[in-house]
Amino acid sequence: MLPFILACNRATYAEETGSGASCLLNALTGGPRTVTFSAWSWQLVLRGKRGAEFRRWAVDGFGLRDGHCAAAWRSHIARGLLPERI
Repeated sequence: MLPFILACNRATYAEETGSGASCLLNALTGGPRTVTFSAWSWQLVLRGKRGAEFRRWAVDGFGLRDGHCAAAWRSHIARGLLPERI
């Protein structure tokens, strides 16, 4: 039972650490501090901002699955972290 608990805690810790680092990166690049870099990149694509498609391409192509930014954006919308209207 203990290995299972440790594995769950490690996964949660890694996910939370990654999400926090992504929020920090987003804040350092001019985005909201409560939104991940991935979700904000997709928000910028939807707004048609210059350079946004490159950001999205870089994140989705950086070892993450294709569509990661869009999925992160939908997750943020569902949790009320971003307004639905752009």
